[in-house]
Amino acid sequence: MVDLKRRQPEPLPGPPRVARKYGLADELLAEIAPMRAEDGVDVNSMDALNLATLQGVMDRAVARRNMALFTPAGPARAIAAAALGQVVESILNDGTILAAAILDQVQPESPDISVATVRVASGCP
Repeated sequence: MVDLKRRQPEPLPGPPRVARKYGLADELLAEIAPMRAEDGVDVNSMDALNLATLQGVMDRAVARRNMALFTPAGPARAIAAAALGQVVESILNDGTILAAAILDQVQPESPDISVATVRVASGCP
């Protein structure tokens, strides 16, 4: 297990990584298509909109998508809050090794919503 206490200053971040992922815009547009449709925007004829209207629709759709991706709800929220509470309590009591152990148990997904999870958005490293 890793001790979370820093013995030295935090290292400076490295240079940003640039990577090309072809088709990413098409994937995003497909993901937010239902949200755009709820705003009354025909997915197949977005060219008919003026730029300001299109930008507003896209901003709302992307914000709703991000909220859905990164905000736990229902039982998942309670489990995530409990895990976070245990981590904070451990750190406050100088139990950084215990805090690291708790964080190590967080899983990418939980099919039955029985453990805390972390979800990485598609396209993120």
